[in-house]
Amino acid sequence: MKKVLFSLVVLFFCAGSAFAQKKGEVIEVKDPEIDALIAKRADLYAMPREEKGYRVELYRGPEREAYIEMRNRYRSLYPDGESHLHYEAPDFSLQIGNCKTLAEAYRLRDKLAKDFESAVVVEAVITVNGR
Repeated sequence: MKKVLFSLVVLFFCAGSAFAQKKGEVIEVKDPEIDALIAKRADLYAMPREEKGYRVELYRGPEREAYIEMRNRYRSLYPDGESHLHYEAPDFSLQIGNCKTLAEAYRLRDKLAKDFESAVVVEAVITVNGR
């Protein structure tokens, strides 16, 4: 009985060491499609997307000429600024900025308030650049 038990213990330790990996070596086995999917996911997150956010509205009214005049005034004061036309019949709306938070939108409104007294913060669908 002791011989059988001793033989089983020796066999157990020998079998365990035969299938063990070398110390410090890791073998990675994976499908090559995984890397392609990870790259595709990274590309999707890098693309611009639309989210709920806020913009500052400088003009809202039915007169297209007044909208164009306000847009030209904004572009002359802020040449690098981006403006957005939002038309919902019968009103034209000139909106500025792509703010994710309400606080960010109010800071932008305060900055524009000295030149545009009628500036107001509105909810909008904004364009957000990827990471």
